Amino acid sequence: MPPPSARPRSRRLARHSTDPVEDPAPVLVALAVDGKTVRGSRTDGAAVHLLGAAPHDSQSVIAQREIAAKSNEIPAFAPLLARLDLHGVVVTADAMHTQRGHAEKITAAGGHSRSGWVTRLPRSRR
Repeated sequence: MPPPSARPRSRRLARHSTDPVEDPAPVLVALAVDGKTVRGSRTDGAAVHLLGAAPHDSQSVIAQREIAAKSNEIPAFAPLLARLDLHGVVVTADAMHTQRGHAEKITAAGGHSRSGWVTRLPRSRR
C-alpha cells in the first residue's frame, strides 16, 4: 500500500465525509406568532384581539389566545407557546416580541428564536 501522502486526496477525504442523502440534517419547523384583531367583533367599543401561532408551511392556526382588554400581545406570548412542543421549531415573531424573556423561554423549551439576538446585547444597553 502506498504511503498516505501518495494516495489521492479525494480518497483520503472521502472516508471522513458523509453523503447528505444518507445522513440528512435535522429538519426545523418554522412557527409564526402574530396578533390579529377579529373583524366584526367590536362589542362595547372594543374588538376581540387574538394572538395565534401557525406553521409557515400551512394556513392553519395550531394555538391561539385572546388578548386581555387594555393589554397587548407581550404578556400572552409565553402562555401561548407553553402549550406547544418547541423542540426543532424556529419561532418567528414581529418586532414587539424581541424581548430577552421571550427568547430565553423559547430556547429553554428546546426551540430556536429569530429574536435571539436580544440576549446578546452589550451590558450597557441592557
